[in-house]
Amino acid sequence: MRYSRQALCWIAFLCASAITIGSAGALGAHVAPAVAVQDPENIDPRDLQILAILYIENNQSHEAIPLLQRSVDLYPENGETYMWLGFAQYMTEQYDLAEESYMKALSRNPTLTDTRNYLGLLRYKQGDLNAAIREFLVALRDPVYPPLSKARVRLNLGNVYLEIGNPNAAREQLANGANSVAKSDQVYPPLHIQLARSLKELGRMQEAIAALLKVIEVDEQHVGAHLELGMAYRDLSQSPAARRHLQKVIDLAPGTEASARAQAAIAGLGG
Repeated sequence: MRYSRQALCWIAFLCASAITIGSAGALGAHVAPAVAVQDPENIDPRDLQILAILYIENNQSHEAIPLLQRSVDLYPENGETYMWLGFAQYMTEQYDLAEESYMKALSRNPTLTDTRNYLGLLRYKQGDLNAAIREFLVALRDPVYPPLSKARVRLNLGNVYLEIGNPNAAREQLANGANSVAKSDQVYPPLHIQLARSLKELGRMQEAIAALLKVIEVDEQHVGAHLELGMAYRDLSQSPAARRHLQKVIDLAPGTEASARAQAAIAGLGG
């Protein structure tokens, strides 16, 4: 069912971009409920999977789970459906069930590389960072895995390397990912922001700033990039530039944690 992966490009981004998974709401809130009036007992298992993915995309993973469970009951050899079931379970914090579903997906289709990425995120959530790294590396070894998908995995892998205190390894993965995606890809900004963080840890501040400016070129209102730039210029004692970017954070995101950090940083600039 290749079309289901294409229909859910953004979900692959959410899972692979991070270790922080958010909601996108690419479809309106009415989409999944409108389709759900059909009787699941009489729907083809492939259509059940598509409907479930719509629920997931609509940030309603709880509603997706019974549809996916029905789909695997009807078509138990379909590894992709188990993968989506595991993802829905992950999104609803049912981590043990998610692991079981991912394993069933791989037992039915060992070449389902997306599952390796999702399993890596699960291992991260479980606190087993070494296991997370292993899963991400397995995904990257797939010679036919699309470059954009690999970039998302590299973002995840870079995040883990940063967390375990290996900025060199993080920089390598993040730079490879950043160089392989277009500016229009959703993963472009987070790759460059994390690349900048790895460069800052390595003391390569000018390169870090250059990476962050690439984000601003794509999105002038990117709060995270302005905050990182403000902090970088502050560390370089370039107060006017630091103040400019930090004030931009306050203007763009008033009342947020980022704004509070920016205000504190401006207060520390003096003058």
